[in-house]
Amino acid sequence: MIGTNEKTIKSTTENWELSNVKKFLDSVFIDDSFQSPARWDGAKSRSYLDSLFKGIAPSKFIFADVVECRKNSLSTEDINYYSNWLSEGANYLNLDSNNRFTTLRLLFTNQLELRAGTYCDNLGNKFTIKREQRWADLSESVKDFILTRTITLEVYTKATRSQLSDIFIAVNSGCELNAAEKRNAIISPISKICRELGENYYKNFSTRSWILSIFSEQDYNRRKIDSQFAGMAFFHSFGFKKNISDGILYSEYETGSELNSKSTCFKNDVDEFFNTWVAPNEDIFKEGMKLSKQTVFDLFVFYHRHRNQIKDVNMFLKKFVEINTLLKKNPEADHKVGDKKMTYAALLRGRETPKCQKRYELLANGLVKSKVMTDENVTAVYKYKTKINTVSA
Repeated sequence: MIGTNEKTIKSTTENWELSNVKKFLDSVFIDDSFQSPARWDGAKSRSYLDSLFKGIAPSKFIFADVVECRKNSLSTEDINYYSNWLSEGANYLNLDSNNRFTTLRLLFTNQLELRAGTYCDNLGNKFTIKREQRWADLSESVKDFILTRTITLEVYTKATRSQLSDIFIAVNSGCELNAAEKRNAIISPISKICRELGENYYKNFSTRSWILSIFSEQDYNRRKIDSQFAGMAFFHSFGFKKNISDGILYSEYETGSELNSKSTCFKNDVDEFFNTWVAPNEDIFKEGMKLSKQTVFDLFVFYHRHRNQIKDVNMFLKKFVEINTLLKKNPEADHKVGDKKMTYAALLRGRETPKCQKRYELLANGLVKSKVMTDENVTAVYKYKTKINTVSA
């Protein structure tokens, strides 16, 4: 049981046969604000089912009972939270078992080929699954055997919305969550905005942006696109004056941080960036460059700093693409960051502030030489006079 200074959390431990799981396939939901979409591939799902059928998959499923939690809620905020889920058709919220439950959903909806194997029930009866069989291909006796397999659940019947995040973080404290997944569980404006920007410009088919195609579906599921927007938000607030790290970024998700105080302004700027710079000019990127995640960040840096001075955005972007390409082609490690000399490709492997600033300096120098920006445009933020042989005017 997880302690709290707010109100006592209550939960029960339950054993469900898969026949019971089958009844709730469409009424177990996840809250994207702390749980990630399922990210197992078919091999991992098959491996889990193989263990489950053998009776050696003991890890608990962690659910919140929406009806009971609403009944036990005291604040208007929590009552509304659970009421909204009820209106969506949710009986349970899945706090920490989404890959496993999604696997069971795929099994029972005939979307997953099973691993070949022979299994025994408690009486020693044997049941064989052939290679590549799906649920619909199984004999009735094998189906009956599978439906008697059991899972263990910890079902929370009393918990505030905030405590659900605490539960998620606590049960994952020993798991390999990445930094972005941990930040996503924090209830804050910037967490919500980064998540929504990822949904809008990557996941939503009608509004998605081609420049985010560098990310994979797995990246999206692991919150790496959220992390991209978090890095952009950090620059939006601090420029290059403050070095970024996972620890500092995590603290900036907490209540009262500068990222949170400027989150609405950041969202508005990102929307304008995609709507006025990116969307009307996507053909330039498709035809002219191999994208990288840091290049998307770099473009936002120029938008944020120089959008009011750049009159011909189309021409600016063409030169931006051209200069990026030339810099990336140069194999020489002639860009100094601290005590190290790096290639431009190495500068693109990371979002540490010194690397980001060096890329900005190199790109700005080339853009000034290309006459799509003037020296006066960049004087206020930096002065970089070193000649770069890889960039021509």
